[in-house]
Amino acid sequence: MTNVDDPAQPEEVTGQFVPANEVKADLTRGYRAIASGWHKWRHEFEIAGEPVTSALMNVCCLQRGMRVLDVACGVGEPALKLAPRVSPGIVVAVDLVKEMLDEAVKAAVDAESANIRFAVADGEGLPFRDEVFDHVTCRGAIMYFPDAARALREAYRVLRPNGRAVFTSIGRADETQATVATLGVLQRYVPPPASSRQSPNPYRFAAPYTLAALFTSAGFRDVHEETRTVACPWPGNAEHFWSALPEHGLHLRELIESLEPSVRHRVVSDSIAALRQYERDGVLHLTTPVVIVSGVR
Repeated sequence: MTNVDDPAQPEEVTGQFVPANEVKADLTRGYRAIASGWHKWRHEFEIAGEPVTSALMNVCCLQRGMRVLDVACGVGEPALKLAPRVSPGIVVAVDLVKEMLDEAVKAAVDAESANIRFAVADGEGLPFRDEVFDHVTCRGAIMYFPDAARALREAYRVLRPNGRAVFTSIGRADETQATVATLGVLQRYVPPPASSRQSPNPYRFAAPYTLAALFTSAGFRDVHEETRTVACPWPGNAEHFWSALPEHGLHLRELIESLEPSVRHRVVSDSIAALRQYERDGVLHLTTPVVIVSGVR
């Protein structure tokens, strides 16, 4: 990747980080396998995720001309929403998996977002100098980092003095309607994944001030945490949502396909029935608790 002081232009992703531990290697393989699903359902994900993006951006103190780093940006959100807010400043968006970024690069070009640059990079070992960015953001990914504390130290390192980090995570599983109606149903029929493939718990920061404590340990001041329940509407019915699930959920396709046909039928039937309670006019009106944490260097 070129120096972040260069003029901001959309460019092809270059370089490749080789994961150093088994958990991260498994996450990388998993997201490579489902990247095409994230691209296929990009429109739906953008609509469902927009309230979380808005909540994150409302906590940011964005100004034109700022330099923002968006960590683990996946297929491009919230980087694509941040870019016009800071133009003519720059948004640098990074993700561990190149395949996730490919569609984001195209979307930035289509939107004529000349102030976004994408690169493959690890949030636990950012390839940037100290004190480069005014903001660091991370939407709904920090819970998957094997070493989340290290990722926050890296965010602190690359921030300029008085720069701000804003991260979001998932709240309680039993308050996340989509989870209860799908994974909650699935867990009635299958045991948890084998420990050799265990990814970090996506609900690990649901307990109050768990993530805020990591911010404080990393050196941030004025740390603030809140859990907010937001609407995450899925623009389709229950069957539509279920069809997307194995194409974007980590290891879910292979887990579902491993079930005996009769068990698989019950899982699908029960999940769709559970989702239908949220369906109105062909849209799933789902809500999810979101943990939002900010801190200042």
